[in-house]
Amino acid sequence: MIKFNALNLLLILMSTFTFGQECDCEANFLWAKKTFEENDAGFHYTIDKKGQDTYNILNQKILEKAKGAKTLPECQSVIYEWSKFFRSGHFGFSIIKNDHNQNNVIDKKKIKEQPIVKIDYSKFEKRINLISTPTLEGVWSDGTYKIGIIKTADGYSGFIINADKTNWTPNQLKFLINNNKEEADLWMKDFSKRENLKVDIIGNNLINIGNVLYLKRLSKTYEDTQEIKDYIKFLYAGNKSYFQILSGKTAYIRIPAFDLDYKKQIDSVIAANSVNIEKTENLIIDVRYNGGGADTSYEKLIPFLYTNPIRTVGLQHLSTPLNNEVMLGLSKNENFDEEHQKAYKEAYETLNNNLGKFVSLSDEIVKVKKLDKVLPFPKNIAILINNGNASTTEQFLLSAKQSKKVKLFGTTTRGALDISNMSDVVSPDGNFELRYGRSKSYRIPEMAIDDKGIQPDYYLDNSIPNKQWVEYVQKIMEE
Repeated sequence: MIKFNALNLLLILMSTFTFGQECDCEANFLWAKKTFEENDAGFHYTIDKKGQDTYNILNQKILEKAKGAKTLPECQSVIYEWSKFFRSGHFGFSIIKNDHNQNNVIDKKKIKEQPIVKIDYSKFEKRINLISTPTLEGVWSDGTYKIGIIKTADGYSGFIINADKTNWTPNQLKFLINNNKEEADLWMKDFSKRENLKVDIIGNNLINIGNVLYLKRLSKTYEDTQEIKDYIKFLYAGNKSYFQILSGKTAYIRIPAFDLDYKKQIDSVIAANSVNIEKTENLIIDVRYNGGGADTSYEKLIPFLYTNPIRTVGLQHLSTPLNNEVMLGLSKNENFDEEHQKAYKEAYETLNNNLGKFVSLSDEIVKVKKLDKVLPFPKNIAILINNGNASTTEQFLLSAKQSKKVKLFGTTTRGALDISNMSDVVSPDGNFELRYGRSKSYRIPEMAIDDKGIQPDYYLDNSIPNKQWVEYVQKIMEE
């Protein structure tokens, strides 16, 4: 299964850039519609649920809108509206951002009218160096912008100190955090304004504004607690997994992604710490915001959570010439050994001999995984989950939930698993990329995950901040 990245999709759909290039949206819609109808494994499943008449009415409505859409963003918005009829995940329609069509046009009037924070920077710098107790006032950076924050009557004003390679100039107001430090108005790169974004102050030296702007304090810095240091490590781990001993009773492993590219790194972390895991009573596996990847990337975790045979319901592939080209490409992929390449080639041939049909590439609809032994330790395993989990990560959770050792803690997952194995195809005019699914799970409709998600055994509500989840779950496990 290919990774569903909710953050990337959000950035695509909510892009604040203006693409001035015109396009033939009607032609692009008809292409996307035809390609999706012929190749997506979930198309007829949706039509059976919602009805052909309802779909026909939607198509007529979208076609009229497409005729009036003249720019790339307008067209993308129209076709995205159409796509929501099918499912919320494992689908994409995005502008291909390249030199040909990425024409970032920023309104010069907006730049000129941007509010200015009148301040003497040298005096401001001396002032913050005298502050002994941490406040929001100080010098911050996200890597692109160097920003000063000063207390004003309206709240906390974030002003530009330096912003090379952007259209921003010193003293322009970048954001305004309200007096209770809970919400902010933020001006984006193109000077468009986003209002009432949630503000998360992480310890003494980090600020997250609406999951859009992450600021790290440059001066004056203050010491953070170990809990905050651990949470910051979690936030900035990127796609690297890591292991940590939390106490004599509890170990912790963070796995941010199951992408095939990270399998070796995941396996390496697990192998290097397997001795510690096998002698520790409790294990916390943190997969928050892990959007998926490849099933093989979580194989090394299974022995630690295994207590009884694990049943996995299989899937069937929709055989079309376009879909089958993916299998042919995998058979030539040098990242796979000869055995895997041969298997993909055989799969390609099987699919090609059954064009227009759903084809199972396995002799078994349900696979049952049996291991030789159950490890005495860890005795208890908590898996931290949230709305950022989808695809392969949800498949991992379906397997993990069958263990007597495992409980899920957190919030409901995204729900993007039933229609899977994603393909990307570029529009004839080269401006758009359509993403759709080539396979359909045998679980549906009796055990659908799409648009529903997987619920936790222990719901962690909003009164428990994200940065306290690990400590909170550790306390439950150890008590």
